[in-house]
Amino acid sequence: MKIIDKLIYILITIIFLGIISCRESKNSNAEEQKVTNVTVPSSKKHENKTTSNLDSLIFYYGKVSNSNTTDSQFNKYNEFFPSSFKEFTDYFGFDDEKGKMPLYDNANDYIDLFFSDKNINTEYIYNKVIKISQNGEWEADAVNFLIHKISMILDAKNTTFIDILSSKDLKTQEAFWFFYFDGPHPPDSIPENILNIISKNENMRKAVESGLQKAKASGIH
Repeated sequence: MKIIDKLIYILITIIFLGIISCRESKNSNAEEQKVTNVTVPSSKKHENKTTSNLDSLIFYYGKVSNSNTTDSQFNKYNEFFPSSFKEFTDYFGFDDEKGKMPLYDNANDYIDLFFSDKNINTEYIYNKVIKISQNGEWEADAVNFLIHKISMILDAKNTTFIDILSSKDLKTQEAFWFFYFDGPHPPDSIPENILNIISKNENMRKAVESGLQKAKASGIH
C-alpha cells in the first residue's frame, strides 16, 4: 500500500504542476498580446489622415526652415499653407474676443518662407495668393504683411503673376485688387508701378479701377 500511495502522490503532484505551468503560459501570452496591441504614437503625425492642415503646416515649416530642405518638402508646405482668407486669418490673425490665433507670433516667418526664393513653385504660390485675396480685407499684422509681399512682386514687374491673374474672371480680378488696395490709406488713383505692368491689358485696367474704387469707398475697417 505504501508504494501505491507514493505513486498516487507523485501522479497528483505532476498533474498539479502541469496545471500551474499551463496557467502561467496563458498569462504570459495574454501579457504579450497586451503589449502587441499597444498603440505606439507615430513620429510622423502629419501622415495621419486625422491630422489637421494646421498641424501639417507646422510640421513642414520645421522642414523647410532647415537649410537642407527639399523641393518636395516645400511642395508640401505650399499645400498646407492657407488657401482662403478665412483660413489665413484663422492661422495668423488676431480676434478681438479670442485673441491671438495659433501662429500669430510667427506669422511673418511663415509668410516669408511661402514667398522664399527657395520655393520654386511660383505659379502654384501665385494662384494660392489670389485665392487668399478673395473675400479678403485689410487687417493689421499678418494680412498687412501679406499685402506687403504682394507689392514686392508687383514692384518687380512680375509678368507671370499678372498673366495668371489675367486668366481669372473679372470678378476674381476685382476682388484681388480690392484686397490689394484696401486699408487705411488707399491711393487716389492707380499707382504708376501698377499702370506700367497692366498698360497693355485693358480688361485688367478695368478690374484695377473697380477694385480701387471699392477700396476707397469701404473706408477703414
